[in-house]
Amino acid sequence: MEEAELRDRIARNLVNYRKLNGYTQADIAQRINYSDKSVSKWERGEGVPDVFVLMQLANLYEISIGELIGESGEAETPPLTGQARTRRYILLMAVGLVWLAAALAYFLFAVLAPGGGDWWLAFVYALPVTAVVLTVLANVWQYTYRYRLIVSSGIIWGVALSLHLTFRYTIHIALIYLVAAIFQGVWILWHKFIRHYFKKR
Repeated sequence: MEEAELRDRIARNLVNYRKLNGYTQADIAQRINYSDKSVSKWERGEGVPDVFVLMQLANLYEISIGELIGESGEAETPPLTGQARTRRYILLMAVGLVWLAAALAYFLFAVLAPGGGDWWLAFVYALPVTAVVLTVLANVWQYTYRYRLIVSSGIIWGVALSLHLTFRYTIHIALIYLVAAIFQGVWILWHKFIRHYFKKR
């Protein structure tokens, strides 16, 4: 095999496994104590990480070095790694439990007090709770800043929607979305500040 072909294969696998696990180049650089320029160079096929770095990356993705350099297969999109598969199951179960709780609440209230209220709101309330669950898991698993920003923003808009529908007959309740929009702007600035702060450290 030509050296250039091997570099290209490793570069392709580095990109695939990084994206599969939801990391940015900066995330990888931080975890292996290299610059993101080095990670970018490896992913462009302009260089190859040394054996120690390959071991670190293989451990991070829970795969073998052989898979990382392409000996176990050269598919453009590799199968889910053990870590990614486990996280997906946990995520699906956690979200499923939230919606199961919402369905049970709706069922119980509808049966015990059939004419007593808008029990369908249980499913609306499940939206911000789902966003909370996703935010917690994203922070525990140290997902990218962009992913964490998106899922945490779901809390803001889920709460706004829940308040709007709960108090929909109140005058000017729709202004809650203005509050949510301002809060969203502040939240984005906060995330940018945190990301900038940690990149400088």
